[in-house]
Amino acid sequence: DEESVPVFKNIEDSENGPYLELIPSRVTSIPKYILTKTHCGGFCASCSSPEAYIETPRSFLKSCLKGKRGVFSPEHNAMRTHTVHYSADL
Repeated sequence: DEESVPVFKNIEDSENGPYLELIPSRVTSIPKYILTKTHCGGFCASCSSPEAYIETPRSFLKSCLKGKRGVFSPEHNAMRTHTVHYSADL
């Protein structure tokens, strides 16, 4: 695995993404359009009642603005994931 690459290199707060995941043995460039996730929270494979996965507008937005990025950890000598929170202004 490789470290995640920020999509926007000239945004001051690029530490929080959004990010692209690099695929080993493939050349990855930043395309004109980027496929984004199409769901935000509110899913549960083993829940027995809707109360466990119904989202409020606030929790839905919060889920949509959360992601992960890959970072190499010298301490563990391996890739680790870090949770990031995107700006709603993107």
